[in-house]
Amino acid sequence: MIAVAVPISATSPHARSPSTAGVLGADMLRDTDATVATVARKVGYEDSFAFSVAFKRARGVSPSVWRRQSADPNALTPV
Repeated sequence: MIAVAVPISATSPHARSPSTAGVLGADMLRDTDATVATVARKVGYEDSFAFSVAFKRARGVSPSVWRRQSADPNALTPV
């Protein structure tokens, strides 16, 4: 498992959501077999749905689709 340090700041996770979800979340989804809910908690989200929305805003696809695509670059994105 990869340990990720998330800086503590005065801003809420929602204030930094797209970048945090998109960068740290993407790395964890690619490099671990942690569930989306676990990844969400590790990057500062209590709600996996909010994490998924922020992740999709940052990456253009849902966390589960991104994980499949990162595992298989030839995977097609469902329409």
